[in-house]
Amino acid sequence: MSEYFKRVIKVRTHNTTWTNDKLHIEFEVPFDDDHEPNRSTIRIYNLSHDSRAKFKRGNRLVLNAGYEGDVGVILDGEITRVRSEKVGPDRATIIKVLDTHGVTSKKTIKKTYKQKTNTSTIIRDLAHAIGLKLKVLDLPKDKVQKKGYNVTGNVLDAIERLADDCGASFYFSKGYLYIRDIRKGDNTKFTLTSSTGLIGSPDIFEKSYHGKTVKGFRVDALLQHKVSTASILTLKCQTVVGKFRVISGKHVANKSDFQTQFDCISSK
Repeated sequence: MSEYFKRVIKVRTHNTTWTNDKLHIEFEVPFDDDHEPNRSTIRIYNLSHDSRAKFKRGNRLVLNAGYEGDVGVILDGEITRVRSEKVGPDRATIIKVLDTHGVTSKKTIKKTYKQKTNTSTIIRDLAHAIGLKLKVLDLPKDKVQKKGYNVTGNVLDAIERLADDCGASFYFSKGYLYIRDIRKGDNTKFTLTSSTGLIGSPDIFEKSYHGKTVKGFRVDALLQHKVSTASILTLKCQTVVGKFRVISGKHVANKSDFQTQFDCISSK
């Protein structure tokens, strides 16, 4: 595992990039497949006054992380809050980031759709109406609204109801909206083993997931940007061998850890 030695962190906003070879950077980036955009926290220590001023609410922020030779995007979102605090002799700039762009869970709408409108048409229109970037729309069953459909109130709630009625999950990831079958995902073509970053042995869990009780594995690994919501990967160790779909987790970097922790279920 000698290739997993040099940690790389790159934070970019306002056409400027800060890296961990010059500054101490920490973060916690959660991911899951519920409809609420996730909120991440980034801490950068001892930024100059001019650098701190570039982190402004509403600006786009992109966070890349990994090990030298294998670095990728783990967060692409919008800055929602910035503050500074003294930590001993240092000053930490704390940046809160929402995993989407220009979207809040409070946006509302009032609209009526005519008879025999496909659910996919309604979802696309609602997403467009509030500026959502729709990356994937793949409904297991694209129901026809024979009597028409009325939307009054919160747009994200309306989209979630429509997606759920068609058997699809609905989540944000790296600035985009995904709506698709809870069994489908993105094939990473990545195999996680002890030689590619697996830490210890996965733990078995059982929990409610989209209205069903599912069993899966809770996994600790060296930070891996390929792991995110709906990533399809192969897990291979003495106790587990198979293909799995990631349902939730987080990327963490601090003084002691540089890891990805995630829950996954069978992709079959």
